[in-house]
Amino acid sequence: MKLKLDGSIDSTFGTNGVVFLTALNFTGGISNTRFQSDGKMISSATDGNTGSHSIKILRLNIDGSLDNSFGTNGVSNLYTGPIVPHKIAIQGDGKVVVAGSIQTAWNPTLNSTFLTRLHSNGNLDVGFGTNGSISHDPVNWKDLFDIATQPSDGKIVIW
Repeated sequence: MKLKLDGSIDSTFGTNGVVFLTALNFTGGISNTRFQSDGKMISSATDGNTGSHSIKILRLNIDGSLDNSFGTNGVSNLYTGPIVPHKIAIQGDGKVVVAGSIQTAWNPTLNSTFLTRLHSNGNLDVGFGTNGSISHDPVNWKDLFDIATQPSDGKIVIW
């Protein structure tokens, strides 16, 4: 739902201010949203059941419609496995950084932190890390509070 500054529903967004993405089958739901400087929204979602998620990153236009210039029909499909996106940052050049957790097989309560970067068009940035991703030794995902990029040099900071 999108609201105007006075708290009333913005009827120019979706259908009467609401966007339903049920046709995309995000069974795990939307986990994070950030706004680009042009007003478009980048969101992360999971699709699947416990232990086997597929990460999807989607971009909505200002009116709430999927942005077909991003990924495939507005959605970038990433990984499948015991993996969940938690935070998103948008770099100054429009690249999207997604941070989340990968559940370890030997201890379900202990997770590895991962970062993945996409180009502004939704394609995986294979020049980032190893084939577009990096991961850190196991750490509880609850310790991942947020992700941001430094305005001065674009470096990625997670805490």
